[in-house]
Amino acid sequence: MRYLLILLLLSFAIVGCEPKSVVRDPKVYQLEIQWYTRTALEAADLMDPILKAHCLCNGGTFDGHCLKIAKYIVRNRARAAHHGDMMLYNGSLLDKRPGAAPEVPKPSSLCPGVK
Repeated sequence: MRYLLILLLLSFAIVGCEPKSVVRDPKVYQLEIQWYTRTALEAADLMDPILKAHCLCNGGTFDGHCLKIAKYIVRNRARAAHHGDMMLYNGSLLDKRPGAAPEVPKPSSLCPGVK
């Protein structure tokens, strides 16, 4: 009985150590990642004129919904490409792991005259 149990455990270990398996077509996955990245950047670009037209910086910062919009813009612009690269890496389509996520600028960097 003990040998049967050992044989069973070894067979599970061998089956569980299968090399890479493909869940989806790599080209389709790459296109999806490109679409997500482009959509995130385009959304930030679309929100920028709304922020400029309807939001005021009070003391170098935004308030309420304007702050949320500003955070959305700076975060998407700063990290969209990095997240796309991480998705490619996690999908085994990049050999080298991307570095740390880029720092997100402060929302106040979108205030007129603030860098």
